[in-house]
Amino acid sequence: MRLEIYVANHCENCHEALRLAEVARGVSGIEAHVINLDTTTEPIPSLVIATPMYLLDGRVLSMGNPYPDDLLRMLSQATAAASNDPAQSGDLPQPQESKI
Repeated sequence: MRLEIYVANHCENCHEALRLAEVARGVSGIEAHVINLDTTTEPIPSLVIATPMYLLDGRVLSMGNPYPDDLLRMLSQATAAASNDPAQSGDLPQPQESKI
């Protein structure tokens, strides 16, 4: 599963998003990518309305930084659902409000 974390140079909380990206990289089955809106040449998904923003396989996982334990729980639930039944891979945990 692809986790995209959108950050920007002006974002005061994005340093925490960079740390959380490293946490996410430790979850089996997760490919975590940090995309800086100020430097990317790729199209920005219309779902990205603020930074930091977390998308898992193109769906909103969190607007703002979740607590590390919440991020691990959400990623673990999503990967478990995907590995148990590939047809359920679109069933993501509910997006969380920013905690940090």
